Amino acid sequence: MSDYVSSFRDKEKVYYLNAGGRERVECNKVRKKSVQVGHYLMRNQLYIHLGQPNDWKNEVKLGFEGIGFIIADSFYQKDNVFYAVEIDHTQKMLKNRSKIDKYKAIIKHANFPIKIIWLTTTDYRKKQLEKLCDGVDAQVLLIDDIN
Repeated sequence: MSDYVSSFRDKEKVYYLNAGGRERVECNKVRKKSVQVGHYLMRNQLYIHLGQPNDWKNEVKLGFEGIGFIIADSFYQKDNVFYAVEIDHTQKMLKNRSKIDKYKAIIKHANFPIKIIWLTTTDYRKKQLEKLCDGVDAQVLLIDDIN
């Protein structure tokens, strides 16, 4: 298999097609080890935990002219509610605060319900995010709770 697949360890073993594997299955998309892999794995775990929503989209731009925009890690709709997904893997809490402030402005001007789902790594970060999300329809989950 090593002729076609490479791997590395990031809490668990992560496999990806190397050049030989891409050629064998006629795949043009190159995937290699990235500092973002933990973020992507968390997002994928949440996608599975939420039942693999059919209209799940990654890296979705949300917002309004004059108010501002934000890139949600993922976005989907269920039962007439829009869900913005944010993954807090190694993000600075100051950046998360800024994102939440933007979400508050966007939600205030939206004419449809938006709920934010956060996935984070520690109980301490979960409590910080819950406090920052006060006044917003949000749910904060721990990665250990969905594994």
